[in-house]
Amino acid sequence: MMRVGVHTSVRKGFAAAAEDAAALGCETLQLFTQSPRGWMTRVYDDAEFVEFRRARERLGLHPVVVHTPYLPNLCTSDETLYQRSLRALKDDLLRCAQLGAEYLVIHPGAFSPEATLETGLQRIAAALDGALAGAPGGVKILIENMAGGGRRIGGRFEEIASLFSRVKQEKRLGVCFDTCHAFAAGYDLRTREAVLRSLAAFDKTVGLSRIEVFHVNDCKGLLEGHRDLHEHIGKGQIGEAGFKAIFETPAFAGAALILETPKEPQPAADLENLRRLRAVLPRPSAREVA
Repeated sequence: MMRVGVHTSVRKGFAAAAEDAAALGCETLQLFTQSPRGWMTRVYDDAEFVEFRRARERLGLHPVVVHTPYLPNLCTSDETLYQRSLRALKDDLLRCAQLGAEYLVIHPGAFSPEATLETGLQRIAAALDGALAGAPGGVKILIENMAGGGRRIGGRFEEIASLFSRVKQEKRLGVCFDTCHAFAAGYDLRTREAVLRSLAAFDKTVGLSRIEVFHVNDCKGLLEGHRDLHEHIGKGQIGEAGFKAIFETPAFAGAALILETPKEPQPAADLENLRRLRAVLPRPSAREVA
């Protein structure tokens, strides 16, 4: 059964984020464990993790998804940046275990100007194996598909498949499928026929069963425009018909759907996007059944 949620601020603490998500009617949630646009790592008290784990169980929030910050780049040939990015990944894997989070979503990154796609894929594969080797079990890393363009890896489904084939601990990897990113990368999702073609391309290269989490975002930009411009559900290029066609796919019956749509005004924007998303789902979400 699909579980619906939003990306939630941890400004008031982890447990408060769980309470905020539940107050919106969420069944799952995504959060950052640190500033998404900085390198500073906060030191947490163990009590904060315990409080969050109790809150999410009491509130029925499952799964918990953590998103890595935006600055790390595991594809870079800059050794200083690479090592810093690897440390950040290891730190987030540890915090996922402390929170009891099931998934850690990462952006693949971009290969350096003097490098090649092949080099970039080798770099991130080595980083993933290195991080997973010392990480607590139970946390799965989800590779997010990207809007593509230039040297950014993850816009083409073949790149994700190639990355998976290079990682020794492949069973601890999955996919977070971002609808806005896919459309911006050139995969049409506006009609049922277009959705079937795009999902068939993903299934042929990566496999639909790899998708554990969706970032559900409409797209303000053009098809194959390579611009990461999230829009309210039904207000962008994909539209309600596109989302309805995507989530009719039987393979996604147990997926977690996370909204990363515009937040203002708050909480009205989240509530409206949750309503719009649930309206196009082919079956009730978990909380609606309960």
